[in-house]
Amino acid sequence: MIAAATGAASLAILYWQVHTRQAMTTPASVPATQELPVATIEDTVAPGIAAAAAVPDEQQARLAFHARTRTFFAQAAALPAEERAARAKEIEADVEEYERRGELSAGEALLLKIALIRESVAEATRQTQQIAALEERYRVDTERRQAAYAAQRDPMFELYKLRESAIVTNVMAMSEIPGGLSRDEYLRQRLQSERELLLGGG
Repeated sequence: MIAAATGAASLAILYWQVHTRQAMTTPASVPATQELPVATIEDTVAPGIAAAAAVPDEQQARLAFHARTRTFFAQAAALPAEERAARAKEIEADVEEYERRGELSAGEALLLKIALIRESVAEATRQTQQIAALEERYRVDTERRQAAYAAQRDPMFELYKLRESAIVTNVMAMSEIPGGLSRDEYLRQRLQSERELLLGGG
């Protein structure tokens, strides 16, 4: 149990360390439960902790979170059930906050939460039910975000963006610019004309 949970949590933390603070521009799809490569949290986190004093407070806080998570998964099997559940809840609250701030993607947060359930819920049926409920919540949330994103899309604006790219390519390839205009001015006029045609002005 520890190896699988540690592998899932380690994968999420490793991804976060490499891609930390990337903007989330489209809704993340939620991965299904699957077998994941097993790596040690120590291998992922320890090198960064050694340099914690040299990094900003915000990054130190993230490294401290990694360390707490690493320690929990390393010690979980030996902890009393009540303490194990309490520490898992504390880590889950941190995961929720980092996810809310966009510093963990939905997929990364889901991996960590599943690993926490596997380590903090001993009874197999309850564990399975909680993981299923968590995955369903993320699935519904992902579908809601995707629907909202699709509803906001403007087909005419998307068409304009395609035309904009073609116009820029065409104008930049011209050896002579019509009307004695500079290349920049001619490009500006072409794009303005396309905006008025497709978007009605602006």
